Amino acid sequence: MANLKHVDSVVDREFRNRINQLIDSVNAQGKSIQDLVAEGQLTEEQYSDLITTVNGMLKSGQVDKYDLTSELRSEVDKVKNKIDKGEVTVYDINKNKGLFDQTYLTEELLQQIAGTASINAVPEDGSITRKKIASKAISPNETSFIKTPNNLIAKEGITDGVRINTETGALETSDTSSVSDFFEVTYLEEIISKDLTRCVFYDENYGVTGSNIKTDEPINVMGRTTKYARAQFLSENRNTAQVNRGSTLLDYDEGFYKFEDAYYFERPLKEKSVTSAMLSDNSVTEEKVDDGAITPSKTNFIKVSKNLIDGDAITYKKTIDSSTGEVVDAIYSDLTDFILVKSGTQYTGIVNRVSEYNENKVFIRSYGNLTDESFTFKTTPDTKYLRLSFHEDVRGQQQLYEGTELLPYEPYGMMLNEEIKVPNASENQNEKPYYISAEAIPDYFNSISDIDYDISYQRNKTSYADFVSKWDALIKSDSSYFSKTVMGKDESGTYDVIKVSASPDRVLGSKKPLIKIIFITGIHGGEKSSMFSVYYLFKSISEKWKENEALEYLRWNVHFEFIICASPWGFDNGSGRHNVNGVDINRNFEEAWVESTEGDKDYGGTEPFSEAETRHIKELIDNNKDAVYYGDYHNHYSQDQHHWMWIPLTKNQIGTDKILRWGETTIRKCTLGFHKNFGFPYKNEGSGHISFRSEKSTSSSYALNNGIPGSTFESFHLLDISTGYPQTLQACTEFVGNYFLNIIKVYRDDY
Repeated sequence: MANLKHVDSVVDREFRNRINQLIDSVNAQGKSIQDLVAEGQLTEEQYSDLITTVNGMLKSGQVDKYDLTSELRSEVDKVKNKIDKGEVTVYDINKNKGLFDQTYLTEELLQQIAGTASINAVPEDGSITRKKIASKAISPNETSFIKTPNNLIAKEGITDGVRINTETGALETSDTSSVSDFFEVTYLEEIISKDLTRCVFYDENYGVTGSNIKTDEPINVMGRTTKYARAQFLSENRNTAQVNRGSTLLDYDEGFYKFEDAYYFERPLKEKSVTSAMLSDNSVTEEKVDDGAITPSKTNFIKVSKNLIDGDAITYKKTIDSSTGEVVDAIYSDLTDFILVKSGTQYTGIVNRVSEYNENKVFIRSYGNLTDESFTFKTTPDTKYLRLSFHEDVRGQQQLYEGTELLPYEPYGMMLNEEIKVPNASENQNEKPYYISAEAIPDYFNSISDIDYDISYQRNKTSYADFVSKWDALIKSDSSYFSKTVMGKDESGTYDVIKVSASPDRVLGSKKPLIKIIFITGIHGGEKSSMFSVYYLFKSISEKWKENEALEYLRWNVHFEFIICASPWGFDNGSGRHNVNGVDINRNFEEAWVESTEGDKDYGGTEPFSEAETRHIKELIDNNKDAVYYGDYHNHYSQDQHHWMWIPLTKNQIGTDKILRWGETTIRKCTLGFHKNFGFPYKNEGSGHISFRSEKSTSSSYALNNGIPGSTFESFHLLDISTGYPQTLQACTEFVGNYFLNIIKVYRDDY
């Protein structure tokens, strides 16, 4: 290789000296430039400096191309050719001169890196796992199965007997007004209201920013810092007051989030392109999830029933004419609404008649099931809807399943999966609003045998006044535990309706209130073993707690509020289910109330809450919404051992899972306990059962719709005529004591 020539003095001294040093190095080695780089005698940085400097000199005219040796000219040409062809890559750039920074990148790419701009890619099916979704990213709006309320006033959050001080924003006592809970608004947002007397606006620290007394017309939210509002209205309008966003008044709703029935048709999935591996954990936040995109099958907290019959859409005493498909009267049959089904598919249920219809609900055919057994049938290729008739005996147990198997009964629709628990919540008492003692809860309560269960069922031997006298004596003997409140007169105006509170005077080791259970007995005044067994249970708790661990736990760890007899006139007059007006109190509540004829067994009065007894029960529930359970304790008259204990539940109710657990535990343990303690036959199927029924106008339905898990639970009128009433009362006392113990166990296990 020929020696390279030094550059002359035309070049800047610093450049000239550096180039000449490089040339001397090359000449000294007598090797090609690439050889020197390969052997490490000429560093990549030196090589880059050489080519860059020479190329710059060529462009500026300081050096002519032909002043260079052929080899150096070849190296410069190689770089130029790569640039001309667009073949220069990041690997040709000297990164030692400085790492890439944001100035090399487009604004769009920077936003995508920061997560503030969307990347044009579609997630692969099934790639959005729980880890990818940020905590609390899914709100009801993103689901396809929860209906968002339009009314900003949540009925369950209304406070009665108060008004808003427009200067401080605080609540003051009022005889005529009620106030909503806080709801979120934004400055200048348009809202419209109905039946309000005032709307007050607050900032994020709940300081007043303004108020408006206009009603029934659109207004704009006042105050630049406004974040919340509260509505004030007359208490008589608590069931009609509403606030909607926008300028149009919408249909009234109670401000609750509710499950939607139309969740079956899920959105089609888009083409795969983004895999799970390409998404970081917690990267899918709320704004990334389209409204309605989350269906029940994508959650782990919603259980969807396989039962296709909606018990709330049943028409009583109706069936289908087999020749016309028209609805006709039937004495003993009930009829479903239209049920959407698949064509050419097998279904199984306990039904008396199947009627099939096409997509336009035009009648196709009708056929009957002549047995009492389950019935499997196949729909025609044109069938889109069914209407089913069944005997009235299966009310509350109607069921239809796709396939050839009759599955265990479950209520229709969706419910929260209560098996989903908060991790480690049981270890943290601060996570719940009430206190549950950590001490062991006894496995079973064996009723006290040395108490005289001597109250007579006979009307001429034990009057309501006698019963109240026994309670008065018990309350007086233990005034630190019991207190008595006269809630008012019954509908006859003759009898006092009495509430008893039973609670320790303080909670040891906690500033929180004790777990609270509320219940009533005697809503049907003739059902006396339930009323008497409650008296004997609390007599045992008061007098025998030192001798019995179960009684000790109930005495010191639970707050009870209960009405000793909800229908005193019925107690004294042997009326069975009715009060002085012939009204079944347990059909006089507003939930599912139906107009009926005076004299009917289930006559529910002229309107909801028309009876004084009903209003007293309502007061008990309204004043104790912090209770974990509301119970309506009855007794029945069946002699069938399988029906000694009965717990009927309303389908789709809150707390179903919990009530099933403590109900099944109580029935199982009391079946064995009755065998051991009273000598009754042991039956594997149990001495009681749990069933489901459609919502009725009952006190437990009212509790449920006010956010308190509740149910009816029943014991028995008489175990065996040969052993008489004392043993029955002792057994009923054992039943109700264990029922309450198992409620506490379930709540402590779950928290």
